[in-house]
Amino acid sequence: MQTGMVTAVGIGSAQTATSLRAGISRYQESTVYNKRFEPMTLALLPDDALPPLHDDLAKLPGLTSRQMRMLRLADGALKEVLKDVKHQQPPPLFLAGPEPYADRAPALTAAFVQHLMTQT
Repeated sequence: MQTGMVTAVGIGSAQTATSLRAGISRYQESTVYNKRFEPMTLALLPDDALPPLHDDLAKLPGLTSRQMRMLRLADGALKEVLKDVKHQQPPPLFLAGPEPYADRAPALTAAFVQHLMTQT
């Protein structure tokens, strides 16, 4: 079974695993603030390490900045998983995402999965 990942410590499964074995961590104080207006400690992947959003998706109204980043994050991970797939039928996709908030639209929708196909 092939895995794919894009993390704060690696672009791809091999680099992530190597970084983790070496004890590398990218946790640091961020420019994201919590509800008490204190900076949060996060391990963020810099935007310049991500592929651009597909042109068709960049023109699409209604995508939130969160969904755009999620699409860009998923791009490399999905391509890593699919690089050796030779089947006519696409393999099953088990997709985990952020939990929905009561005051926000859900990030993962049927449309989002369609956007993933466009992005990758």
